[in-house]
Amino acid sequence: MPVRISSLHVYPVKGCRGIEVDSADVTRTGLKFDRTWMVVTADSHRFVSQRQKPRMALIEVSLPPEALSESWGPLPPDAALTLRAPGQDPLQVALDPKGPLGATLACSCWEWQGLARDEGEDAAAWLSAALGRPCRLVRYIGVPQPTEVGADATRRAVDEQYATGHETAFADGFPFTMISNPSLRELNQRMNANMRMNRFRPNITVDGCEPFAEDTWATAAVGSGSTATPPIVFDFVKPLSRCTVPTIDQETAQGGPEPTKTLQAYRSGQSLGYNQEKSFKHAVFFGYNLVARATGWLAVGDLLQVAPR
Repeated sequence: MPVRISSLHVYPVKGCRGIEVDSADVTRTGLKFDRTWMVVTADSHRFVSQRQKPRMALIEVSLPPEALSESWGPLPPDAALTLRAPGQDPLQVALDPKGPLGATLACSCWEWQGLARDEGEDAAAWLSAALGRPCRLVRYIGVPQPTEVGADATRRAVDEQYATGHETAFADGFPFTMISNPSLRELNQRMNANMRMNRFRPNITVDGCEPFAEDTWATAAVGSGSTATPPIVFDFVKPLSRCTVPTIDQETAQGGPEPTKTLQAYRSGQSLGYNQEKSFKHAVFFGYNLVARATGWLAVGDLLQVAPR
């Protein structure tokens, strides 16, 4: 059975619900619109995720279908990202940024400190009410800007220990993540549960392989098999360590001990032999971080030609 893409997922706002799509545009920072926006604290402008606010799982996100289509052209002026939360009117954020680029905030996402576009007072008030703390919404800029803090103050490079010359927006560390469905099925068997993949928030899921086969792949050339469109080659650059987010039920925002408890028994860095970094020893791993060598389009059903590491 060939390995194929079984689903594609875009998470426009870091920490909020994702969107499942039939096809996706591979850009230099990840799938188009993936983690393009980020919630930050109102005082320190530090990123906020489900680690601090599990109720972010209840914020639904939508984009105009044409914004995610391969045939999309210029978007209408009123095209917007829409956020919905229980008990609140929807919030709309224009996809075409309005106002000068000077409307930026110095903010941070993990190790990165730089400039992002501030989405204004309406977005800040809406998110502050939804999350019960003062916060703001910022957008990744991603193009070099000459500023007093450096020419690349708006761009976020990935860790060069694992990949050189690549960029991501507000994902945790790398532009793409992949998990195989057989890996989840094995985990559910061990837990005697039916946990959904959305707890792990992957961009790409695949079928047609053994559980945790993704651990063994060095590259995957992904495409429809048509000679008219060359495949996109992905490099598997770092195993994906898991935080507390997978312990949060994405439908209720309630936490618990699983799946971390079960993963610690057989997917810890120590049990997998990941001894190259001290931080790996006690972490648990599920999925893989990827970078792409080119841009293009992916679609559900695309074949993967994998090469072992």
